[in-house]
Formats: sequence, C-alpha cells, structure tokens
Amino acid sequence: MRISDLAVLAVLPAWLRPAMAIGGWLAIYFGVLARRRQRALEINALQLEVVAHDARLRSLESQLNPHFLFNCLNSVRALIVEDPARAQTMVTRLAELLRYSLNMDRAETVTLDEELQAVNDYLSLERVRFEERLSIDVAIEPSARAAYVPRVLVLTLVENAMKHGIAHLPSGGALRISATIAGGELHLEVANSGSLPHDAVGTGVGLGNARERLRLLYGASASLTLTARDRRTVVAALSLPAKAPTASRVSDLPPAAAEATA
Repeated sequence: MRISDLAVLAVLPAWLRPAMAIGGWLAIYFGVLARRRQRALEINALQLEVVAHDARLRSLESQLNPHFLFNCLNSVRALIVEDPARAQTMVTRLAELLRYSLNMDRAETVTLDEELQAVNDYLSLERVRFEERLSIDVAIEPSARAAYVPRVLVLTLVENAMKHGIAHLPSGGALRISATIAGGELHLEVANSGSLPHDAVGTGVGLGNARERLRLLYGASASLTLTARDRRTVVAALSLPAKAPTASRVSDLPPAAAEATA
C-alpha cells in the first residue's frame, strides 16, 4: 500500500474503516463463491460430454455388433441377384446409419426429425430381415418434429425395443413410435411387442446412460421410464422440454470446459 493510500485511510471517519474492511471481505467471499459455481458448471459440462460420447459409442457398438452386421450383409447378399437396386439401398442405409453414429459434431441435441431419419435407416435394415414379421407404426405430431432430443437417444430406445423385445418373438411383432407436444414438453413413446421381466424394470446400461444424459442436460425437467403396458407390450416413455437446453454445444459451455473437450 502506498503512503498516499495510508494518508487517505487516516483521514477516514472511524466508523467507515470497519465498513470498508467488511466490504473487502464480502468481495473476496462472493468472488470465491462465483468461482466455485463456475467450476461446478464446468464439471457438469464435462460429465455431459463423457456420457454423450459413451451413448454414441454404445449405439455404434450395437450397430457394429457382428450379429447385426452379419444379418445385414446376409440380407444384402440375398438381394444382390433378385433385387440389385434394393441391395444398393440397404448398403446406403447402413452407411448413413454408421455415419450418423460416428458423427462427432459438437451438438448434443438434434431435432426429432433428424433423429427419426436415423431411426428410419435402422428400421429399413431390420424390415428386410424380419420381412412380414415386423409391423411398424410411426405417429409423430407435426410440431413434435421440431423439438430437440439428445443425439442417438431415440435410436437407442428403438434398438432396445428390437433387440430385447421383437427379436425374441418367433412370429415377430409390432413397433410403434409416437410423439406429441403438450405444455412446452415433448412426450415420446416407443412401444414394442414383448414382455418385461419383473427384475428388469427400468434397468439396463443403455437406459441408465440415457437417464444420466437427461439429468445432465435438463435436471429434473426430463424423465425416461420403461414399463409393461400389458402382458404383451413394453413401453419406453420419454418426456423432456421441447426446446434445446442452453448448453447444447461445446461452444456454448464455459471456456475451460470447451477447451477440455476439444
């Protein structure tokens, strides 16, 4: 402190000196508090990035599963002679699906319409394998298509419905995807033929990952449940705000978090 500063303090009223000291301590306290809050936001952003990448890798792992690829390639081989154009379409669908899952774009959320394009690619491949044993019904309210969802989340729900439900039924089954907007929220359901064991309600790595992503993105404003509607139908129900969360891209995150994920 300079001598001139000391001179100023010396002429200050006695009652003002403690007030200035308290003000200084309050400034330090709130500065530390703000820094801690900033750090908490950065940690939350990093957790979101890790969970999101894990979800994409699990989706890609499911699509690169030898059994899935074998079925796709086997179907393509059968179509090459009898329907070359359809075989080419299948290869294109598979390439688009893998590209969507491999896409490392920094957007954590995409429009439901964009996500459904990937779902359509996936179901087009499964439809060739299951043929008439698979019935698909998609009922999406027009306004719901503009709502935002975490990337590959709906695709994961559909994959689970096929893998853990319909694939186990000798006669195949039905898959229904529906979505509506109510009160500023997106309500989406993926219903499939099958049954849900009592000890499997709400469990599974895929669903656990999805719930963690929803928690990091939306807090308590989003939910994901898996229930048995009846003895022959399982329903995954998703509810979340229709608008994209504030930090839906790494560029929207605090500087330290964005640098850490680069």
